[in-house]
Amino acid sequence: MRSSSRLPVTAALCAVALAGAAQAQFAGNGTDLAGVLPLGFEASGVDHHAGRDELVVVGDGGDVLVLAPDGSLRASYALAGDLEGVCVADPNRDLVYLLREKPEAILEFDLLTGLVGRVFDLGPALGTPSTRGPEGIEFVPDDAHPEGGTFLVASTFDGRIHRLALSIATSTTANQVASLGSFQPTSSNDLRGLDYDAAAGVLYSLYSEPTPLVRVSTAAGALLANWPLPQPQIAVGAAEGLCLRGCDVLVCEDGGSGASGLTRFDGIDTFSACRTFESDVAALSVLFGGTQTSTLDLGPAAAGLPYVVLGSGALASPGLGTPGIGGLVLPLVVDSYFLASLGGLGAPYFSGFAGVLDAAGSATVQIVVPPFSPVVSALVGEQLFHAALVIDPTLGWFAHASNATGLRFTF
Repeated sequence: MRSSSRLPVTAALCAVALAGAAQAQFAGNGTDLAGVLPLGFEASGVDHHAGRDELVVVGDGGDVLVLAPDGSLRASYALAGDLEGVCVADPNRDLVYLLREKPEAILEFDLLTGLVGRVFDLGPALGTPSTRGPEGIEFVPDDAHPEGGTFLVASTFDGRIHRLALSIATSTTANQVASLGSFQPTSSNDLRGLDYDAAAGVLYSLYSEPTPLVRVSTAAGALLANWPLPQPQIAVGAAEGLCLRGCDVLVCEDGGSGASGLTRFDGIDTFSACRTFESDVAALSVLFGGTQTSTLDLGPAAAGLPYVVLGSGALASPGLGTPGIGGLVLPLVVDSYFLASLGGLGAPYFSGFAGVLDAAGSATVQIVVPPFSPVVSALVGEQLFHAALVIDPTLGWFAHASNATGLRFTF
């Protein structure tokens, strides 16, 4: 049920899924990334930070790992406590939210400084015994909510998903937690992880027993599909967390006694849009200069179609407007850089930002940062995002909106 555009789940799509037509084919596609994990690390949660294009993995021992999309280690932090999950609330910030099992709490963690900020006590909101506390966490964006959205916390005590509001947008110091109710998707209590695709309106829930599977539903829990995970690649009782990066699915396992795993299933036929725009680096130094090369790849069927790459200073996120283009959603915001990019981005800093897809349906886009450039030096600490629109002349409108890639400017 892969989608090349970012459209909400429709009633027709739900009907097809309920009829059993949507089954992800995990078998034979898994790539073992356990080798990148430190010895003794017990992976318990993972999420994709879209703004940084990094994977954040947490462990039972309190460790936080930051990985590149290929699995290579970029940073690690040692915290205290049993961490069971991680999620990103705003892709334009370096903050992530860590789920601690004992005592139950959500920790606001800064990936830039490596420091824990606010601690949100979950005990009163969850009311679960300390022996079987929360296991999964996710954030569901909502422009109408004063906090930009709500958190979902999964409990293995009763298999319920609790909806919580945390004061993350209206305050930088308050740590109130408001319970907004809960629901139990299935009769199984062994709920281990959550991931939510806001563009598709789809919630992915991970169950570890009696059969490891991903339950796909609407945000309210209405079933769309059940996807069994391959065994013995994903062992019964070991699956602990999952996240999607486009239509790639990552599952982490905690086998106990230091045994751990992280598996990436590439190109799974999911409800989420596959990534069609990828960059080789995520940061460039204004002191030494460099080049970011990005590839737009839609496949041979798109050969000869015109495209344009636009930019903005932030990703689409709660509270920021998203330009809807002919039924597609471009994951950028309308700001001064976006308006400038509408006029075309060219030399000397930009190359290939508009053109025609080649015979393979691809195009190469580059951003060149010369060393010691006074113009670029003013961007130290800033980040720019870019996404592509592909035009179908026969339709007279846009045929595809890509994911966004980011570029951070460092000293």
